[in-house]
Amino acid sequence: MSDPQPKWRKVLVSGSNAHVAALTASAIADTHGDAESPGVEEKVLVYNTSSGAFYYTGSFGGGTGGGGGTPGGNDQNIQFNNNGAFGGDDGFIFDDAQGASLFVDGPITGSIVSASGAISGSEVAALKLIARNTDDSATIALQDADGNNVAQLARVGSGTQAHKGRLVLRDNSTIVVNIEGHTTSYITNTSNDAKLGINTTTPGKELTVQGSISGSSTGSFADLAGIVDTHEAATNDVLVFNGTSFVAVPSGTSFNFAINSFNYTGPTSNILIGSSSRVVFSAGVLDFTATYNAGPPSDASASIKNDSDSGDPVIFSFGMDSPSYGTGDNPSNITQGDLAVTINERIDFQLTASKDGSTLTSDINQNIYFYNHMKYGASTSTTYNSALISSLGSELLASSYFSGTDRIVTVGSSNYLYLALRTGASQPTQVYCGTGANQLTVAMNSTVTNKTPEVRATIAPYANVNGYSEAFKIYRSQNTNLSAHSSTFEFQSSAQVKNYFFWGRNASTGQETEGGVEGLENKNSTYDDGTITDPTLLTVGVLSNQYVYIAIPSRYGVNGTDYNLKDNGTGLLFDVNSAVDVDITNPVGFQEQYKVYRSINQLDSSGATFTVKIDSV
Repeated sequence: MSDPQPKWRKVLVSGSNAHVAALTASAIADTHGDAESPGVEEKVLVYNTSSGAFYYTGSFGGGTGGGGGTPGGNDQNIQFNNNGAFGGDDGFIFDDAQGASLFVDGPITGSIVSASGAISGSEVAALKLIARNTDDSATIALQDADGNNVAQLARVGSGTQAHKGRLVLRDNSTIVVNIEGHTTSYITNTSNDAKLGINTTTPGKELTVQGSISGSSTGSFADLAGIVDTHEAATNDVLVFNGTSFVAVPSGTSFNFAINSFNYTGPTSNILIGSSSRVVFSAGVLDFTATYNAGPPSDASASIKNDSDSGDPVIFSFGMDSPSYGTGDNPSNITQGDLAVTINERIDFQLTASKDGSTLTSDINQNIYFYNHMKYGASTSTTYNSALISSLGSELLASSYFSGTDRIVTVGSSNYLYLALRTGASQPTQVYCGTGANQLTVAMNSTVTNKTPEVRATIAPYANVNGYSEAFKIYRSQNTNLSAHSSTFEFQSSAQVKNYFFWGRNASTGQETEGGVEGLENKNSTYDDGTITDPTLLTVGVLSNQYVYIAIPSRYGVNGTDYNLKDNGTGLLFDVNSAVDVDITNPVGFQEQYKVYRSINQLDSSGATFTVKIDSV
């Protein structure tokens, strides 16, 4: 059976540029929805193999297939209208070998309408690029000039992962967010170490997050470092701010405002008194720190108090630094007139802090005294005046004199030892020279048997280097050249005279003289401590037909009445003759009487060491 509709038809037109004005048969009259356009006189007749119909379309032109013209650019270039001709560019390609990928190399500008609709606004544009690979993945890549990916936005996988993607920064690449010409944040990746940065140098720019911030790694906040204390935390404790830090305490604990600490660094030694206009503390040298419980206070100040006056009144104040009131110092110079202190008065410091109607104080136990000099040294002069006092090379700040401490003074062959004190100061009871077994009382009195230093002169007034004037007393040794014995001195409050005990052996009688006693082989001033019956042992040595001599200061009394001399080996009384009184002047000028004893007989100890014991009666 033959097909009523042949599958082929043929139109033969001969001649150059032949035209067909119209075809009206129903099978070939289909114009395929494209009516003849006004002003266009020439159309192309096209045969549709699916419908089996001819139709008019497009403008007349050369070439074959569905249009005329030659493709522009290179292989894979997407075609565009380039001034009436086909155009192409290597920066805008379609690569079917890459799984139907679209590559754009260069800037994308202008307003673009997305698949979801137009984006309004004169400065807003949207771009929606979809490129799907065979595995349902897609990638939009940013490349550098060498064709290397520096960043990419990828959609990975299918199914439940179909809507998940990632933005990957390659090494040494950065995404910068720029608002109003200021770099406000950035994402950077250097050596695979990606970082998110916020530019905090631009005022008013902050990182704001709406919603929760979560993560699986450990985070740290520098602002909390040092203010959270949990080292004594117990189960169910809570963190409560105590005014200084967050501490772990039982639930319900509250902190009342209190001064936790008040500390001071600055001058701590005594101060040489001076005129009222003299600067005592330069600006900033008084440095205070304070901490509070349940603070900070609403106000706080540091004060200088006069502890020498009744009630310890405040005499000078200055504020601690706001807003925490944790530090402070004196903002300007403080003079002696500001403090209104006089000789031998002392000051200390107090913190006053207020909060919620409560005012608290805290004192620093750091007393600073205002003293004058105690001066001492050596001089050849016997003219007592201010120049002599000023010439003394050593000085100490003191209310009177410093007792019991070694003072080194070289008192040469023509020099006297001098001491100068303000008249309001107490004077030493005596002066020692030397150390240990050779420490002796110095004659500081024209009556050499008197241990008490004599006031040689009073100088009124004497002005110190800071301009403060008052009367001074001058003391002087009786002898010169005291350094021949020792250059070490002590100004003493002790009443105990220091002098030698003498003892030894001699084959002759008649040693009961000053020269004979001083020539004995043993002497020691440590036995002169006020109690010689402790007992005291005097080691004489091996005796070979020799007498034993012993000389003891008369202030200890008499043998047989106030003490007993014994043979330490046998414990028996030691036979000596009656005491002979001898006046002896020690090497530093002090003179006193001694009781000098001699054994009745010459003794031989048969090679053994003989020792005398001074024992109680």
